[in-house]
Amino acid sequence: TKFKLHHLFVFISDHGHSSYKNRDSWEKGYFHIPLLFYGDVIRDEFKGTVCNKIGSQVDLASTLLHQSGLKSKSFEWSKNLLNPISTGFAFYAFEVGFGWVCSEGDFVYEHNLNKFPINNLPANKKDSIIKAGKSYLQQVYQEYWDY
Repeated sequence: TKFKLHHLFVFISDHGHSSYKNRDSWEKGYFHIPLLFYGDVIRDEFKGTVCNKIGSQVDLASTLLHQSGLKSKSFEWSKNLLNPISTGFAFYAFEVGFGWVCSEGDFVYEHNLNKFPINNLPANKKDSIIKAGKSYLQQVYQEYWDY
């Protein structure tokens, strides 16, 4: 019989880095990282496919657990990137602000300047998307302080 390894290798970075493109540390491109699954446990219909859903490192837990048939309830901040109805977004923070990336666009809020140096959101959705980003930040910090 043929020996099967039954392994899944996950390649992911914990953050972006400075590059020749000289991006500022608050730009979304500075935080853009790859996520790659490799192994013989991947179903044939998914091999070689690309998922363009926007997500972050915290989404790795839910994504892997769902693919393994396990519950991810303990990882409430994580979403399954392979769920077609899951909303794709990424939150990131830097020393003096935070950023939000979603399919509609992205924004960066800079606390010291009290302004949005980047706002690539459609006018008709700007307020609701910014509210979602601020709400996310407030909930994460509140959970941290309550811990």
